[in-house]
Amino acid sequence: MKLLLPVLLAAASTHACAVTGEAFSGVLTYKCTAAETPTTVAFGGCDREAGIPCAPATKFRIGSMSKSFTAAAVLALAEDRKLTLDDPLSAWLPEYPRANLEKGGVAVTLRTLLSHESGVPAWEGSEFFKSHLWVATVTLEEIMGSVSGSPLVAVPGSTFAYSNTGYNLLALVVERASGERFEDFLRARIVGTAGLADTGITLPGQAGLAKGYFKDSAGRWGSLYDYAKFIDRDMSAMQGSGSVYATAGDVLRWLDAFSAGKVVSPASVALALAPNLDGYGFGWAESHLHDTPLHWHNGALSPAGFAGEMGFNAERGFAYALLGNVDVDDLDADARSSLYREMIARCAL
Repeated sequence: MKLLLPVLLAAASTHACAVTGEAFSGVLTYKCTAAETPTTVAFGGCDREAGIPCAPATKFRIGSMSKSFTAAAVLALAEDRKLTLDDPLSAWLPEYPRANLEKGGVAVTLRTLLSHESGVPAWEGSEFFKSHLWVATVTLEEIMGSVSGSPLVAVPGSTFAYSNTGYNLLALVVERASGERFEDFLRARIVGTAGLADTGITLPGQAGLAKGYFKDSAGRWGSLYDYAKFIDRDMSAMQGSGSVYATAGDVLRWLDAFSAGKVVSPASVALALAPNLDGYGFGWAESHLHDTPLHWHNGALSPAGFAGEMGFNAERGFAYALLGNVDVDDLDADARSSLYREMIARCAL
């Protein structure tokens, strides 16, 4: 995974800064130690057409940071003895041809899906994906059907290959093991337990949601957030892998609640954070912020125009969440680096 340099800015408490440029906007919240009140910085425009600036209460799609929620859901069901991490995927998805869930005599398990080591092919390359993304409702069963006819691309457990498809399949397993819709289980068992008031999947009318921006091939800024065309149901293709929305404050609360063992047990937290191939655990990766080791994840939805990241070091009590509404390929690197240096200095990282 590519580490995106954190976008961090020293600030007093909660305030909004002047727009730093159309290629850099969003909300950052962070704390240097566990005891301090978080600092929140809002910058740039979250609806440029309407002249609405980004604010602490603005909601963003968090992309692949959603995977930490999905992994927590699977771990919670394991604690409830509804499943085990070493269950073969075929036990939960019997309609998926078993021959396509094994390679070299090794079967895909929930554990290998969580760590991106399953070998399941990516559905993003299929015509089904290209014709449905952002424009039509997609069920988890349809996602499964788009890949189930193809053999594994690697022996499970042998190779790390970052896979949105694997987390789509995990969302379907959560539904079948819990007997609830993925969204309902996530809301009640994970989001609710963590005390997150502004986090979820479905957001009717996109209420309070930032518009995401990207540059087209001609270098012009555009947005998929024409509300007549882009509606909440279109995030269905990202269930389990990237469908969650949240405020930056809620993401920081998520880091606190998860790392403290308030959502799943400390043993499950340790399991999720333990590195496997390429340093990836279950919904978490290892990285560094300057000299400070982090448990970390980023997220990007292209060309929906969202990019951000989150990370924490529990020993130091340090945590941060950046949520932005500019496509990852269009971010202003200079502004990002400037803020990054200030954060390192303020928190002595």
